[in-house]
Amino acid sequence: MSHERVVLRGACAVVVVALLAGCAQMRVGSVWKDAEYRDGPMRRVVVMMAGQDEAVRRYAEDAGVRGLPAGVEGVPSYRLFERQERDLDRVKARLAREGFDGVLVGRLGATERIRTRVPPQVHVVPEPFLGPPWYRSFYRFYPYAWSSVYTSPGYTVETTRVSAEVLVYALPDGRLVWSGIVEADNPESKAALLAGLVGATREALARDAVLPGGK
Repeated sequence: MSHERVVLRGACAVVVVALLAGCAQMRVGSVWKDAEYRDGPMRRVVVMMAGQDEAVRRYAEDAGVRGLPAGVEGVPSYRLFERQERDLDRVKARLAREGFDGVLVGRLGATERIRTRVPPQVHVVPEPFLGPPWYRSFYRFYPYAWSSVYTSPGYTVETTRVSAEVLVYALPDGRLVWSGIVEADNPESKAALLAGLVGATREALARDAVLPGGK
């Protein structure tokens, strides 16, 4: 079985967050946590998505808030900043005024196409014990020896693997305290993938005491 990989890297970064039923199964890969972070678990967080499509942003941020565990108050960033706010001082002032513990951000990463070659397979159809009468004599069996053997042709399976990054920043200082990589094979759409990150990383975030446990 052979593998061929083609990696496509998008030019734009998209922030993502939350779980959509029906999205491809996601795997949490490498995870990093600031070992000196002791202020968790966070109880009030901003769920933020940065992208050019305002509809996708609102959809993903709403889904992200719904995907947070019990005990966390989540606010989608579009409720704080209706448009993409470029004034960093205004962003800092608003976040400080609202008293948030942190910001949960996601970013769409690479898209990788994996082609797996499955070679031809030889199949033997089993016969009942002792088989028909001609099984009992080699010379009678010989003409039928390969009659129940067939070969299926080889084929290629293509998998689209998309990765994304989840980042959690502590407020008010804004330092990175947690990051994780999430992968999904053959997501039904990038929008669906964007809507699955909180659900995929919730257990890891709780285990690292960044968010509380529970559903």
